[in-house]
Amino acid sequence: MAETTTQRTLFLQGALVLLGIAGTYFLMGTIGAVIALFVGLVLIAVWWMQTVRDESGNEPFCLLDGPLSSEKAPPERKKPNLVLHGQQTPIASCGTDGVWREGGWRTVFLLHFSNDLRDGKTGMPALGVRAQVSWTHENGVSGPRLSPACWMDEPLGAVDIPVGVTKRLLIGARDADNMWMGYANSTTEVGKPPTTRLCNDLPDSGTMHLCLIGNGDEVLYKKDFSWECAFGPHLPKAAEITLGTFTQ
Repeated sequence: MAETTTQRTLFLQGALVLLGIAGTYFLMGTIGAVIALFVGLVLIAVWWMQTVRDESGNEPFCLLDGPLSSEKAPPERKKPNLVLHGQQTPIASCGTDGVWREGGWRTVFLLHFSNDLRDGKTGMPALGVRAQVSWTHENGVSGPRLSPACWMDEPLGAVDIPVGVTKRLLIGARDADNMWMGYANSTTEVGKPPTTRLCNDLPDSGTMHLCLIGNGDEVLYKKDFSWECAFGPHLPKAAEITLGTFTQ
């Protein structure tokens, strides 16, 4: 379509040039004026007929270098609407199969994400969602990074979240020494065993950065949270920082 528009523009520009030449020769009283005028009018006629309807039956365009009036901007592609709905600190443990489940003896810190309808009307499934979680200490030094982090009841570090379904993301687990530790699971292909591993202890305070990435490496959710995780029996506190957050 862009090539057709360019051709039409060239027709019009050529016609205008010839008409200009015709006017110059006309003032000089030469026969070249008649020839240039005739050719210019022919080019204008051809240009006009091409603009009335193209081969697809579209309406004529209005601007010389613009698109046809019937050309519309492509509709915005729908994206999953992943929403953080809450936090939870149940008792859980990691089984011998590398999957975290409720039950056991360790207190864990979870974030609940659901795939909601957009504007209460339509939704899109979120496929292959991976969570990247990292921290920055209060002094600005980079902290631990979980990539991808573990999901509860899931053998993979990448999960599908259908519309209306909630998944729970594991942020950390408290060990026997009252230290909060972070875990990751780099397995993302179905059929392969989990590779759940301990990454590092979580910082006492600072900022937590959370990003959910779907198939095609598309960012579906991105937020920063203030973070407090004091040593001892205290539970972590994560509060969303609204300034400069990602907009879907």
